[in-house]
Amino acid sequence: MSQLNKIKEIIGKSLDDSTLAKLRMTGLRATAEKTLKEIIIRPIQIKNSLRLQFTYRHQTNDITKNYSKEEALELLSKNLQDNFYFLSVVTLDKIHQLDLKKNRINSSKNQNKKQRSLSHNKEKKTLISPKSKFFYDLGITSKAGHLLKGKEAKYRQINKFIEILQPHLHTIQTESTYKVVDMGCGKGYLTFALYDYLTNTLNHQVEMKGVDQREELMNSCNLISKESNYSGLSFEQGKIDAHSGQLDILIALHACDTATDDVLIKGILSEAQLIVCSPCCHKQVRKSMTMPTSLLGISSYGILVERQAEIVTDSIRTLMLNHYGYKTKIVEFISGEHTPKNLLIIAEKRHPKSSDNKYLKSINELKSTFGVKEHYIERILKND
Repeated sequence: MSQLNKIKEIIGKSLDDSTLAKLRMTGLRATAEKTLKEIIIRPIQIKNSLRLQFTYRHQTNDITKNYSKEEALELLSKNLQDNFYFLSVVTLDKIHQLDLKKNRINSSKNQNKKQRSLSHNKEKKTLISPKSKFFYDLGITSKAGHLLKGKEAKYRQINKFIEILQPHLHTIQTESTYKVVDMGCGKGYLTFALYDYLTNTLNHQVEMKGVDQREELMNSCNLISKESNYSGLSFEQGKIDAHSGQLDILIALHACDTATDDVLIKGILSEAQLIVCSPCCHKQVRKSMTMPTSLLGISSYGILVERQAEIVTDSIRTLMLNHYGYKTKIVEFISGEHTPKNLLIIAEKRHPKSSDNKYLKSINELKSTFGVKEHYIERILKND
């Protein structure tokens, strides 16, 4: 019997006698999906049926699916053949480690015996408590701190935003007060959440301002801030150029088309240590872009040209940030099933402005390839 079949027999037996706690696949093969990191599997009870829940952990998101015993064992075999070398099987009594590189199984006593849970919906820890007063004032929770019907997705979105920012917030260095601005803050959901996290969780002194063109929203947000005793948080009516001076953090999640570039330019010129922007609309490049003949298969379809324009636009934006010393990454913020505008550009100031112009050369090459005369963000070069 092969080592893979032996481990499957162990898993099947532990399922039958209700001792299986958890499985974990690691050790990526060269043939593995590029974004896949690991797979965690646990038994769950759905109504009267026992299932195995697979959590596929990728670099920027998790995907969870439930399978029957037979389906799960088949998928387990496939993933160990295609994606992973190692499998850890944890039961109430033992821990079995399958190593396909050495073709062996090591078994040891489980010293940390914990009663397994078959609950389908595990309670997830959140970074912002639903009992925070601003959630009630914003119409997300009841007075007792319970989520209102239909507001669950908004609450998850807010916590996801803080979760994404969490590791980047710890890189900011300031001797006194954090200077933070949220451009186009809208109703202030994320503004309040970030302020609450910076002050009540990280214990920072914060001066934070939300800016939006709608006066009635800013008046409402100022009232909520006052009632929440958020002395360092204020809101004002204005445009992106409403703030001047040095910044530590610049947020903009509702800047359309070239307003996104205005935000990035503002952040760069303000020497913000962290810039977080959700790029929205890409009309400026789309209008001027001429697809090369080598991409005729794409240029025949408007929706594909539009998506290519998005890629070109955001690539040039990140290259310009790189030129000014920012380490950048683009992550998925909201699942694509809810909105196609689901990306975040996250830029940390790490280095001085580049002196060899290599990033500007890359920008020019992109523009030349796609027939773009000028990207709006290049205006910063004229003001610098």
